[in-house]
Amino acid sequence: TVDPLKVMETYGADIIRLWALSVDFTEDHRIGDEILGGVGDQYRKLRNTIRYLLGGLAGVSGAEKIGVDQMPEPKPGAGQVLVKSLACGICGSDLHARKHAHRMVELAKHFPGRKPMDLSRDVVFGHEFCCEILDYGPDTARKFKAGARVCSLPALLTAQGPQGIGYSNDNVGAYAERMLLSEPLLLEVPNGLSAAHAALTEPLAVGVHAVAKANIRGEEVPLVIGCGPVGLAVIAALKIRGLHPIVAADYSPTLRALAAKLGADIVFDPSASQPYA
Repeated sequence: TVDPLKVMETYGADIIRLWALSVDFTEDHRIGDEILGGVGDQYRKLRNTIRYLLGGLAGVSGAEKIGVDQMPEPKPGAGQVLVKSLACGICGSDLHARKHAHRMVELAKHFPGRKPMDLSRDVVFGHEFCCEILDYGPDTARKFKAGARVCSLPALLTAQGPQGIGYSNDNVGAYAERMLLSEPLLLEVPNGLSAAHAALTEPLAVGVHAVAKANIRGEEVPLVIGCGPVGLAVIAALKIRGLHPIVAADYSPTLRALAAKLGADIVFDPSASQPYA
């Protein structure tokens, strides 16, 4: 058997590069060739590994065990849309939940309105996704046609307030083949963008939001410590806003190279030098 965590440790840098392709069962393999510079055979071998990995991560059942199972087809309620999962990223939080879900449960208890997971029941992960609309529930405007590709904030709007998707016993995430979304939160994927790339919307939004909240005016020097997916998203958002110089630090040479490619002006290895004066 293959230990999913060992796979992530071994292929971590490549998995980050293939992040949004990880659960993509619809896109042509040439997308991988494009992203990895033509190394198609290596890409396909890695994608097969990732698919196997996701087979294990698809659901967390009692006692925090992972597995794959059949589930009933979800039925959309008022204001909801039934969608088919096309692509979904593996978030670092998913990997943390694999081993430390009990700590996430304890933390959730400190957030008003947040319903903690019951780890004696099944949980289906997946909150970075692109989906295809299949059907609508009652009280919907049906603003997008069936077959349209959409992204969404990973939450459902309910009479009791917003509920998270993925870290929930009630609202399955996009590791499942079918899931429910709230129509008002849908964003249509524009310009024929592939599902694999569109699935990056949620994690990229985290970086964009972080830069917006930082309220940088231009005279500061932004320092990004850690160039994982969200750190890279922050660098991209800083570059889009024309905020330079961008300083980035990471131990991984692969991630440092990606940081420079996405717009970092100065890149440091913390084991060799310090990124601040």
